[in-house]
Amino acid sequence: MSGDLTWRATSTTAANDDPVAAWVADGIITPEQGDRIRSRPDAPLPGGQNDRPVAPLVVEALGYLRGAIGTVAIVLIAGEYWSEIGDRARLALLAGAAAASFLVGRLVPGSWGEAGTRLRSVLWLVSIACAAGFLALWGDGSTRLHGAEPALLVTAGAATYATALFLLRPGVLVQIAMMGLWAAASAALLVVLVDGDTWPGVGVWAVGVLWLLLGELGTLGPVRLTRIMGALLAMLGATTSTSDRADAAILFSLATVAIVLVLAVAWNDLALLGLGALGAVQAIMVAVDTWFPSSLAAPVALLVVGAGLVAAAIRIAARRARAADRMPARSGPADPIGR
Repeated sequence: MSGDLTWRATSTTAANDDPVAAWVADGIITPEQGDRIRSRPDAPLPGGQNDRPVAPLVVEALGYLRGAIGTVAIVLIAGEYWSEIGDRARLALLAGAAAASFLVGRLVPGSWGEAGTRLRSVLWLVSIACAAGFLALWGDGSTRLHGAEPALLVTAGAATYATALFLLRPGVLVQIAMMGLWAAASAALLVVLVDGDTWPGVGVWAVGVLWLLLGELGTLGPVRLTRIMGALLAMLGATTSTSDRADAAILFSLATVAIVLVLAVAWNDLALLGLGALGAVQAIMVAVDTWFPSSLAAPVALLVVGAGLVAAAIRIAARRARAADRMPARSGPADPIGR
């Protein structure tokens, strides 16, 4: 009851400066919910104060700085004595570093919020890198691996480890590392299995398409990330496949870019459209240089594509404006519950 009276008094004097008090005054939340929101370390403060949000960021930044200095020191010490220790000691050091980074990240409290998530992701990226170094050193000393097989061992092993970490605690940085490692593993696998410069790019393309599909199906998220990263990887793989300038590979690259541009317009995604534009320039330059050397085809093609991209951007902007106009105007502050 006393909390209710406190919120009533506060709402009449500080609602304009205190968003939580305004929510209570408008009946959006109850006084008890207001008390719980106020007790959170990331709660909005009256008058736009931001002392509490800044402090954790400063502490986090100092922690990263301390970690970077420690990492440099470890690298310098290891570089000084690395050549004097045996392979078993090197493997033990890398395995210990990978395990320690994993355990420290695992112990980061969930109450640290976004700062804890970022810290955990960075620690687990270090763990993945150490695991990859362990596999690289072990594969380099193995007499059973030849050609691209050591690269396949490193990328596939590190990708599997990154996937396990992602399933344990999903995070954007770990997902990006996982995607890149699986793309590299796919390329290495095709180098081992198939002759030719085209196929590694096809492997990278396949992982990009798979990532995009998993995002659309809701298996991976956020969707914006899976769209951008999947399209980027698909276009990178398609472009890489044109290294031998084969007609089929060039058509494959052009088709991939065209699909990305169509999806960008369909999804009203300007970022994806810009990414597709970069891919289109690269693919068109390769095609024109191969099929129409020493001609005006290149500038004409770029001019036509540029005009089409401008038209697509205008169309996307118009769609967004119409969608915004159709949205009902909201009165009062945003509802914090369930966000």
